[in-house]
Amino acid sequence: MSTRLNKEYFETKRKHKEGYRKKKLTLKKVIFNLIITLVIIVLYNIFNNYLSKKAEQNKKENSSSYILIQ
Repeated sequence: MSTRLNKEYFETKRKHKEGYRKKKLTLKKVIFNLIITLVIIVLYNIFNNYLSKKAEQNKKENSSSYILIQ
């Protein structure tokens, strides 16, 4: 009984292994990755500009938080 199960196990494993293939990088995936990357870059730039302006505003106002940092 165990030899029969052993044969079935290895046959099933071989069939599944034949079905596997390396996934290709398609044009659709490339475009999707490019869009995601551009969105992240734009969001980073917006956030960075906002924080820079906020820091400049704090310097001009001589706020207490800026004085404590120095």
